[in-house]
Amino acid sequence: MIIKIVDFGIAGVCKPQEKEKTDSGTLSYMPPEVLSGEKLEAGPGIDIWALGVMLYTMIYGKLPFYGDTEDEIINCIIKKKPSFKDKKTISKELKDLLIKVLNKDSDKRLSMFDLQNHKWMEMQDEEILKSIEESKLEQEQEEEKK
Repeated sequence: MIIKIVDFGIAGVCKPQEKEKTDSGTLSYMPPEVLSGEKLEAGPGIDIWALGVMLYTMIYGKLPFYGDTEDEIINCIIKKKPSFKDKKTISKELKDLLIKVLNKDSDKRLSMFDLQNHKWMEMQDEEILKSIEESKLEQEQEEEKK
């Protein structure tokens, strides 16, 4: 299965090895380095971040970073980690993928190559289900300890 998501509203042609300046896009999908002004060059790291936000939202039904005002959303994206405390159980491989694509440090965020070769991307249906069951069991054992 291949999913392609495209927003041509801000699309442009990038020449190889050249970085384009950007501060366009939907606030909730902008990475911390753009919101803080640290980096304004368009590049794969920005796309990886946005993909992580979309994946998290598809799984949990809510954005990983949110607030009532633009300032609250920006502060949340820059300073807070996404929550995985929801009752929805996900596999440890998927959680690992989400943590790595939503890494605040753009230099440590997964590259497109690493994303494509991540364990979760290579798992078959049976492996995913087994991993989810193992995660559920671990979660139940942790709750019993409390």
